[in-house]
Amino acid sequence: MQAQELEVGRAAKRAMFQIVRHAGRPGAAQEQNAVVSELLGLLLLGDKQPVPVCREVLWMISEIGGDEAVDAVAAQLRNDELREDARQVLQRIPASVRWRR
Repeated sequence: MQAQELEVGRAAKRAMFQIVRHAGRPGAAQEQNAVVSELLGLLLLGDKQPVPVCREVLWMISEIGGDEAVDAVAAQLRNDELREDARQVLQRIPASVRWRR
């Protein structure tokens, strides 16, 4: 997503969102878990990823993440540049998951 050529970066982002949405379809829990796991791995790299990439990963997690993503997303609240995105993503996680904690 951080390619020098703008269109290459856009294509990478579109492809990742397509994967997220495909994995989030009904009846694909195993695929969903695998994709969320990979996204969390990217997010946990933290300092090694540029802020725009982390921001996109947060929003991808908001599409299909559940209780397994809450701690990693909440950790981003400490990052001044990602705080507002992380807050909004936490609000998008289903309430039944969020309020169980």
